Amino acid sequence: MSYFNGTAHISGRFSSFAGRPTMGQLDYVTNRSARVSPSVLGRQMLGMMHYDATEVLEEIQIPTLIISANKDGATVVEASHYMHKEIESSELVVLAPSGHMSMMEQHQEFVEAVANFARRCSHQMYSSIS
Repeated sequence: MSYFNGTAHISGRFSSFAGRPTMGQLDYVTNRSARVSPSVLGRQMLGMMHYDATEVLEEIQIPTLIISANKDGATVVEASHYMHKEIESSELVVLAPSGHMSMMEQHQEFVEAVANFARRCSHQMYSSIS
């Protein structure tokens, strides 16, 4: 019901975005959220509360791209900085201004960050073979 009366859109606007999303972006996120089973969402939230993989971060030995958002209320940027510090071969990109849906809000910057990272990884891989 909240999807149809607009309250889900209001909630999604403030919990997922830092800037001014287009109506299409907001409707997409809200529609996807409304389709999730409450029991699945509840299990997901409980699982995230108890999940801790900090001790394995230093074991990651491959190039790693960490993309964060400066105004993400769900995944705080400090966690990304911590991962970047612990993963030796990592790169950190902080999109701004951006919230949890940074790949939508800053889509051009997101795509450029991934493409540049992939190019650097490909270049490193082929340089080591030559």
